[in-house]
Amino acid sequence: MTIVMNVNRTGETATARVTTNWGNRVEFNGRLVPWTGTGKSVYKGREIH
Repeated sequence: MTIVMNVNRTGETATARVTTNWGNRVEFNGRLVPWTGTGKSVYKGREIH
């Protein structure tokens, strides 16, 4: 599975594309909101400049 996420320069909106190993794909577009915290860990992905 591959997940690609792009965030605009202001950090307000993002697009994420999830592709399975079998070629299926789903895309998400939307506004980013502040993390409210649920006690779960948050992991930062690799940044591409």
